[in-house]
Amino acid sequence: FYENGSLFSEGNYDETGAKDGTWKYYDSLNRITRQTEFMNGIERGATTYFNNNGWMVRRILRYSEGLIKEELSFRDSLLNGPYAKYSFEGRPLLVGEYNDGNRTGRWTEYYRSGNKFKETKYDGKHSSIMGMWDEKGNVIDY
Repeated sequence: FYENGSLFSEGNYDETGAKDGTWKYYDSLNRITRQTEFMNGIERGATTYFNNNGWMVRRILRYSEGLIKEELSFRDSLLNGPYAKYSFEGRPLLVGEYNDGNRTGRWTEYYRSGNKFKETKYDGKHSSIMGMWDEKGNVIDY
């Protein structure tokens, strides 16, 4: 609890005393700021962050072991801002940015090994491939 008596967080514990299931966190004005899924005290599944108006602004999805799978940013419930998807080993698979729900700018795809696979430039609804590479880093003609 906060000093003013407002709830700081709510959720359940398992039989070992570790956080389990859905936990919600609030600010001192009782507005939700974050919702996180726990299992055995480890963040797993989804963590969602909210702004002062209760709108989702960021979401992190995790593999069952707790490693980050995907990071998404939002504005007015639309994908907006940095985006990243990761392999189970924690290496990036896809990195880019959204603007009002559409891909924008340079997006980079990677092989599971971590080597670059493809770069694509997005401009509004149009896209163009900037480059492609094989798993050894050699340029592929496309």
